[in-house]
Amino acid sequence: MRARTKKGFGALVALTLVATACGGDDDTDSAPTPTDADSTADDTSDDGESGETDDTSDDGESSESDDTSDDTGTTDADGSGAGTCEGETGGVLTYGSPSQPAGLDPVLVPGAESTGITAVAQIYDTLMQWDSDSGTYMPRVAESLEPDADFINWTLTLREGIAFGNGDPLTADAVKASIERFNELSTGPFKSLTSKITAMEVIDDLTLVFTLNEAWSGFPFTLSLQPGMIVNTAVVDAAGESFALDPAGAGVGAYELDTFTSGEITTLTAKEDYWNGTPCIEELRFVPLPADQARLEAFENGEFDVVYLRDPIPLEASSEYPGFSRYVSASSALLFNSGVGAPSPANDVRVRQGLALAIDTEAVNERANEGLGDADGAVLGASSRFDLEVAATAPDVEAARALLDEAKADGWDGNLRLICDAGREEVALAIAAQAADAGVTIDVQVVPNFGPLVDAIIVNQDFDLACWGFNTADEQPWVSFNNSLSSDSPANYGGGVSPRADQAVDDLRVASTADEVTQALNEIQAEWNEIVPALILLSTADRVIHNEAVTGIQPSSNTMTFFADASIES
Repeated sequence: MRARTKKGFGALVALTLVATACGGDDDTDSAPTPTDADSTADDTSDDGESGETDDTSDDGESSESDDTSDDTGTTDADGSGAGTCEGETGGVLTYGSPSQPAGLDPVLVPGAESTGITAVAQIYDTLMQWDSDSGTYMPRVAESLEPDADFINWTLTLREGIAFGNGDPLTADAVKASIERFNELSTGPFKSLTSKITAMEVIDDLTLVFTLNEAWSGFPFTLSLQPGMIVNTAVVDAAGESFALDPAGAGVGAYELDTFTSGEITTLTAKEDYWNGTPCIEELRFVPLPADQARLEAFENGEFDVVYLRDPIPLEASSEYPGFSRYVSASSALLFNSGVGAPSPANDVRVRQGLALAIDTEAVNERANEGLGDADGAVLGASSRFDLEVAATAPDVEAARALLDEAKADGWDGNLRLICDAGREEVALAIAAQAADAGVTIDVQVVPNFGPLVDAIIVNQDFDLACWGFNTADEQPWVSFNNSLSSDSPANYGGGVSPRADQAVDDLRVASTADEVTQALNEIQAEWNEIVPALILLSTADRVIHNEAVTGIQPSSNTMTFFADASIES
């Protein structure tokens, strides 16, 4: 088993109760709730994937309890500070992103900042928002979201007076229609969450009751990301096939689309009639630049005001700049085709197990990342608050050859294809070199950004191995494992499934004590070692940094950032 630095479990976050305590009122001394816009708490976490503790990882980085600096100037996640424009008005903010979204329709964005979620969020806003300062989900476009005692029925109440960009009012019927559309059309990771909704009952113009197919107190997470970006379906119907390229009038967010050209800059302009006041910054420019190091250099040269980073070396170099971070387990992984799309040699579990034995993740990390981050191969990184007793499979080249030779004896020629984005070329080359030592030839294809990866893995399902990531958050680890391991998940892109994995994921969903959580997570790691849906290469932080002139940005789930209350000082 791979060596692992153990971290304390810390204060238990019962996964079925995290950040969703029922009840509460406006008294700030009361327990925090996800439905009370004025509640506060002293629990600190990241923006959606943080370690949420004060632990320090082996490389010296914080466990990223959202180390938002003092000059970040974030405001309350309930939207009460949005649009107040305490800073200077006007100006242009330029954001450096790994890639441009495939389209400006929430249905099309897989869910991570690496695929351009922040640009889309400015157009639509979200019903709920993850507030890292209080460690809860707070209302944003919603006024409240209240569960019943069993966490089956959730009552959503909208704020009065909010309208889409075309002037249509935001109503409970509009929310219902948008989520129905999302559930019908989405092929991304959140389809598995909206599919848990068995009914939506409109009570009145501002009230909607969700009924889930099973108890889940983490439901607000669903409405803090793409499903919570409410789309005006009347605009969709009128625009037809062109909607994703020109969604004018379809959102309630602070910005409207100006220009969107594939592979180029996305430009958004502020709405004067935004529901919570005119934004301070007149124009947002989202510039795709795949390599983290290149984005950091552009930031340091003054070309970017804000950038997103996730590679360990640029992250280490960016520590002096203001911003916010989150700890992310399995941020980098080698995804195996366990049985989706066209037949692949990786469908054979012996090939997957053999590669897991052949590849030393610590050595890959030394070559590609100067040893930064956590690379012990476990599904939860060493700096996660959850302490696993079951470790990842340890490298053993001789055992690897034996398994791989068995597969070859049954007709496999020993060749595999690996597709990786440009930012992980060194990772791909290190993997290919180690696989060669075990008798496997890997043909490496390096693509410029995440777009071709999404096409190969999700759209065409034509790959053997791929550079990927699961971005498992301590805030909601069940969501990630449900997506990546459940047999009925549309976001299980590699197709690795087993009855034991299904049971372990279900056990994690309902776990409510430290022992139950630990047992479920250990079961997941043990079965992961058996079916090998992927090889976890790295767990580390991701980070959004900004220059000192930028204030008032608001982090939310999955490192998504809102700019409704941001300003740029002279």
